[in-house]
Amino acid sequence: MSFAYDDDESNPFADPSIRQHTQFTPNNQPYGGTARQVPNPVVTTTSVPGAQQPPPGYQETTPRINNEDLLRRQEELDRKAAELQRKEQELRNQAAANGGPRENNFPPLPGFLHIRPCFYQDFDADIPAQFRKTVQLVYYCWIIYIATLLYNWFAGVVFYVCDPDGAGTFKSVILPAVYLVLFAPCSYGCWFRAAYNAFKSDSSFNFFLFFFMFFFQFCTCVLFAVGPNNSDWGMMGWLCLIDAFSNIFCGIVVLVSAVLFTLLAVAMALLLQRVHALYRTTDASFSKAQAEFNTGFMTNQHVQKAATSAATATARNAFSSNNP
Repeated sequence: MSFAYDDDESNPFADPSIRQHTQFTPNNQPYGGTARQVPNPVVTTTSVPGAQQPPPGYQETTPRINNEDLLRRQEELDRKAAELQRKEQELRNQAAANGGPRENNFPPLPGFLHIRPCFYQDFDADIPAQFRKTVQLVYYCWIIYIATLLYNWFAGVVFYVCDPDGAGTFKSVILPAVYLVLFAPCSYGCWFRAAYNAFKSDSSFNFFLFFFMFFFQFCTCVLFAVGPNNSDWGMMGWLCLIDAFSNIFCGIVVLVSAVLFTLLAVAMALLLQRVHALYRTTDASFSKAQAEFNTGFMTNQHVQKAATSAATATARNAFSSNNP
């Protein structure tokens, strides 16, 4: 059975649109017969929040460092290093003070003498900041006192060598040397160390020891400044000028000695007043000084040994007398 179509109108495949789609050609593509051109993807960079993107044309350059800035930074580092070293030394001193005895460092003796120092002295580590300047002034006063005693000995030697009008004797050389050898260590141990320990540990006993010994030293300084009119005393003061100025050089030397002792006496009086004013701001008192003395006296090892020996001897004698 066959179907025949008389004309194109009755043939459904005669439609031009159907024929176009049934025939394959390179340009026969769906959707209008033209190939779609897929656009190239555009790659965009996403910036990370917080990150700074360099502006266009940015060129990274190395910053220039000025020599003055380097020197200033070096000085700052040196200063900080010195400060750290000082604090470390303070911590070591405090640790040594809490853990045991510290190595003595005064007087600073040369190593070839093979003599160990007798005292430990460190103002920054031992003395509170509000009292440190006063204790240092006491120390400087002690140094000036020793220097004045040394000059007094020199003036005595000049007085003896010049021998104005036969007034110079050998005692003007010997006695100043005795004063120097005797007063130099005693003044350090009796009133400077007393002031040092008083402010270090707020010790009432050391405060009263300083006041007593320093006032006695002040009186001797006034006596040296006056200088009895006799070189046998070994005190080259104002009254010695009566005999000393028969020789001009000797008179000038003795005059300087008298002026030094006078100024030193005035400085001692002012320093004594300063220490007493600071003493009144502390909790020190005479009753506390007595208690510290009694405690220190009874806990002293030498006192305990002496008391034990005396008690043992007394008990032995009593036992011997009861048992002949």
